[in-house]
Amino acid sequence: MSFSISKIMVDQKEKIKVIYVMGSGRSGSTLLSIILNTVPNIVSPGEINNLPRLPQENFKCSCGDRVAECVFWSKVFERWKKNSGEYAVQSTIDNMNSFENFTSLSVWVKTLFKASVKSKSLQKHLDGIYDFLNSTLIESKKTVLVDISKNPLRAYVMSLNKNIDLRIIHLVRDGRGMAWSLNKFVKKDVKQRPIWRSALYWLVLNKMSNFVRKRAKKTLLLKYEDIVTKPNSTLEKVAEFSGIDVNPMIKSISSELVQEELHIMAGNALRKQKSIKLRLDTEWHHKMSRKKQVTFNLIAGRTMKSYGYQKISQLGS
Repeated sequence: MSFSISKIMVDQKEKIKVIYVMGSGRSGSTLLSIILNTVPNIVSPGEINNLPRLPQENFKCSCGDRVAECVFWSKVFERWKKNSGEYAVQSTIDNMNSFENFTSLSVWVKTLFKASVKSKSLQKHLDGIYDFLNSTLIESKKTVLVDISKNPLRAYVMSLNKNIDLRIIHLVRDGRGMAWSLNKFVKKDVKQRPIWRSALYWLVLNKMSNFVRKRAKKTLLLKYEDIVTKPNSTLEKVAEFSGIDVNPMIKSISSELVQEELHIMAGNALRKQKSIKLRLDTEWHHKMSRKKQVTFNLIAGRTMKSYGYQKISQLGS
């Protein structure tokens, strides 16, 4: 059985443009969002799919304040509640797990099925997503929003909303580099993730992203490695795809990228740094054992090859 993205009717509102980044974690989404944020009319609020976790985990905004205490985010939520009502806001946040939990097969089936029958609950969720994104754009005084949630099912859901001009970037990275990065930043008291599990995580997320990319209208496959090693030509592709001016981005990354104060609600530690230099992380080439590389290739090698990644058998001990 195959599914196509259905036309969901929602109340006609002013159309907003959203660039959505999907794929696995540790693939450069935060770096890409920071680069895109150098464009004057773009705002990058980070991983919006973390909204349900904000009250419990006290996320810190990249400005240094907790999201709940951040002046910018306080204004966004105040506007959202004023326009939609507190109940609708909470309902949208709660339904993110009901419609966007990509780790649940039943949620995938339910969301795909409800999309085909045009359920009222899904339509309300689409309205809620729009209202939050629009509130963020209004408070930021920008016209384009970058969502780096990475969740492919969220991308699918957002693509159903006729009031969102959605451009989906499927961001990929060599899976072995992703696996190395995942364990590199694990806390000392936390057990490292076994390589087979990292390989399955990378494989499943990218398979899901492939599923969405083949069914959405406006998509672009982008490599983390190209962003770092060929930034100008890569960003020109992004500009052509998304309809934004590439010149501010190219100028900002010609040397050291100095960040202005951003309000990124969630993402990796890169969002809190004052300046960034583009540098390809190749540490895994020399430090990941040959055994781990072989294990990763056995599980995800065919999909890696489809993205142009090759075996590096001569590296690793």
